[in-house]
Amino acid sequence: MKLKFAKLVDYLMNLKMKYDISKGIIGYEPAYDEDTMLIEWDDDPPHLEEVLDALFNA
Repeated sequence: MKLKFAKLVDYLMNLKMKYDISKGIIGYEPAYDEDTMLIEWDDDPPHLEEVLDALFNA
């Protein structure tokens, strides 16, 4: 499951760079709500290992 999620985040980061997207949010709907948000990033990519550990160890 971690590998699939890591591939998804990598794919989204490539889209972000390709289309010059400034901000991204991944989460359950509504993703912008703090209770359902999993990852949020601006210009800096998320620290994937920290995010995966937090998600799968919670």
